[in-house]
Amino acid sequence: MMTCRPRSLTWLTLAAAGLGACENGSPAIDEQALTGQAAAHAEEVMHASGMAMAFTVADGGTVSKVMGSTNSTASAVVAPMLASAMPPSAMMRAMVGPQLTQQMTGLQLPSMMTTQERFDNAGEELRRLMKERLFVSANFENKANGTATYLLHGDPTCRRLSQDTDPPGFIPAMDQKCADDFAKVDVRIAVTADGDGARLTVLIGPDRLELIAVIIHSDEVASEIDLPKTKAASDLIQQKLGDGNPTGMYLRLAGKVRASLKKIAVQKVTAAFAILEGLDIQQTTTSASVKIAATDPVVALTSDGGSKSAELQLGLGATDLATTWDPHATGIANHDLHLVIGGVYGKLSLDDGAKQIVLTDVGIAESAVSVRGASIFDLNLNADSMRRFSGKLTVNANGVSRLELTPKFELSLAFDYNAIAGDLSSPPDATVAHETYGVTLANGGASTIIEEVQSTPTFGGGLKLVQGTLTLKAASVPLETLVVEANRCLVSVNPIPAGKHPILGALAAVDCP
Repeated sequence: MMTCRPRSLTWLTLAAAGLGACENGSPAIDEQALTGQAAAHAEEVMHASGMAMAFTVADGGTVSKVMGSTNSTASAVVAPMLASAMPPSAMMRAMVGPQLTQQMTGLQLPSMMTTQERFDNAGEELRRLMKERLFVSANFENKANGTATYLLHGDPTCRRLSQDTDPPGFIPAMDQKCADDFAKVDVRIAVTADGDGARLTVLIGPDRLELIAVIIHSDEVASEIDLPKTKAASDLIQQKLGDGNPTGMYLRLAGKVRASLKKIAVQKVTAAFAILEGLDIQQTTTSASVKIAATDPVVALTSDGGSKSAELQLGLGATDLATTWDPHATGIANHDLHLVIGGVYGKLSLDDGAKQIVLTDVGIAESAVSVRGASIFDLNLNADSMRRFSGKLTVNANGVSRLELTPKFELSLAFDYNAIAGDLSSPPDATVAHETYGVTLANGGASTIIEEVQSTPTFGGGLKLVQGTLTLKAASVPLETLVVEANRCLVSVNPIPAGKHPILGALAAVDCP
């Protein structure tokens, strides 16, 4: 490995011309060129992401028709906890930008903007934020050993970006709360070269505790959070700000996560979230705790805007959530309610042109809910078929959905609320007191096909068994087992006939129109 140790003026001159100057034995860093290049890369990846993913959320597209708007289990459980470890909102807006902060916190951008415009605006804002508010001479602290360090100051970091509507020479206002926070807490960004891009590490306080690392390459923007390090940095922020984020203190915060946008081609991008090291999170002795096994990826969406196709890979690892059981809303805090998810997995491939989604080995491992160790709910899917199924979901020109499954779909849902009847103010409903429901779609190993039947003036709509058999049953009423055979329809019944099971009695098998 070549090191920068000039032995003569001639060598120094050659090194400066060919490699750049050196700092303490390390190649010199041109911080302006490096941060400028990183800013340009970030904008380009965001632009490509918009081109790749816009069709997946377009009104009238296959996804919107079939699946609607959903969030992954990982996002619902983990994202709020991770977000609470981040700096207060004023500091977050300054470091990330208001439009990106809006997207991260779930706030919507103006509805008149297209998806592509949202990505483009966010990318432009990120580039300008880096060049005009973060990596500027007023924030530059020093450089040594291949690292350039920026110490963020309220001015200019907390000033909003200028807009086209601003008059000439106008200086944007500064967020005073943001500036006050930066005055209380030292926030640095350490910049180092990384491949064809840069690694930006946010450091907190005099000990430079790592909050988050952002990696920007020509084809990727990624963030990595090492939770123990984040915990130490977050605790210091809380200590310094006092009235800052009250959820910044954690009893346990272990694990490492990574989120990324990777450009594969001009209109093809993969967005992914991974748990690199198993999560173990608990904010206080009384708050919910969650453990999730390491999985890479937990979710990965590869989208191709050119072919209008996408592939969603699911891989949530074993998840264990303990939280409060307080049926009378007394305010008591405990860990008596326990949820265990064995895992969620599978692949969904979308072809928007063909209006279809192919499902490959989709499933959920055995999952259960218990209170003080007593099971009140248990879920089993395809227990003798590796707990997964495959198939195809299509939408025809008239918007009618058709689902094909193989080898079968066999779901068991067991309830036993009698186990916690003493905790309830009234006896548990008969539907969940002590009952096991079964849903089976099978065709002797061949595909089962269900098709939506739309309503007409003489038919209320339902589901047609094109191929195979649908069986619905409840253990307490074996004589009411409902079987829908091929070429018959499953419909709802209202009102429910007297004496019938409240769930099975609300359904019936009839001849299709």
